Amino acid sequence: MALIKTIAEIRAVIPRLSRLSDTANLPNVDKAGRMHIMPLLGNGQYSALNTKYNSATPLTADEQELLKNIQLPLSAFALLDDLAFMHTIITDSGIRTAGSDKMEAAHRWEFRELQNALMSYATDGIELLLGYLFETKDKWAQWTESNEFKELDSFLIKTGTDFKRYYPLFQPLRTYWTLRPIMQEVEENYLAPALGRDLLAWVKTQDEIIITADGGEVDVKKILKRSLAQFTIKHAGETMAVQFDENGFTTLAFRGSLDSPTSDGRVAASANDLVGKLDAANREGQNNLSRSTTYLVNIANGMYNVDFGDDFANAFDSSPLKTDPNKEPYTNGNERRKIFRFR
Repeated sequence: MALIKTIAEIRAVIPRLSRLSDTANLPNVDKAGRMHIMPLLGNGQYSALNTKYNSATPLTADEQELLKNIQLPLSAFALLDDLAFMHTIITDSGIRTAGSDKMEAAHRWEFRELQNALMSYATDGIELLLGYLFETKDKWAQWTESNEFKELDSFLIKTGTDFKRYYPLFQPLRTYWTLRPIMQEVEENYLAPALGRDLLAWVKTQDEIIITADGGEVDVKKILKRSLAQFTIKHAGETMAVQFDENGFTTLAFRGSLDSPTSDGRVAASANDLVGKLDAANREGQNNLSRSTTYLVNIANGMYNVDFGDDFANAFDSSPLKTDPNKEPYTNGNERRKIFRFR
């Protein structure tokens, strides 16, 4: 069973596939759903929707809207995963290229462009799905009770759209997913030691942390997010092939789709450019972490005439900022390390 039954449902969410006939074979939608959608929804929510969709029981209006948001990334991932098999035929005599008297098979560069387009559809769709889920999370108890939700909700920066507010990204929705493991490490190695786990957890529960300081209104949570983004860029540049230009930062390692020339012409950053950019990201990350911890200490000391309640006070009491408010922000010494790259 899968959350797409017909080619018509795929065409509805990817209209450019208008020439794909109703009699065409479906890609492996079940595999794509279990690989790409279930890790976001959790097994309980995914299975409940899947079972009801494939039964005679009509979906509610909310379930229909959830299904609509799922089917875009699901269609794109399923097509992307099966694209090679749609382009070639495996016969008793080996691999053959699909073709007909009326149409030629695509060239390699066209195949690559289609891969990139489908990946953009998939990652854009995931971003839209997550946005919908977080906006309507009160409707999806099985999701919010799942470990998958708890992991997603644990990130200080939850989406690519949010990340690019603090550091410019090229293809932000795609790039964000390659950066998530590094963000987890940054939170663990920089933010948690600097603030303490309880205070960091409190920050994550706040939509904003507004104070009046330095002659204007300041959102301390945004400053902390900016620090997280900058440290993430710094560490991504040390461990991945990356690109910086006027369009923003991106990685060049998403499923191999960017490993050969395409219309964007993007290549890995040079060593000199890389060192300068990463040094700047590290420096600004340290500055913003220092600013945010200073503001939090001042809030606790009553300097801004704001009261964030007992939850903040209790979290601050267990923070290293409470025991040593003049302590320099934590670093793991990576700013002193050399950058090595394989060629």
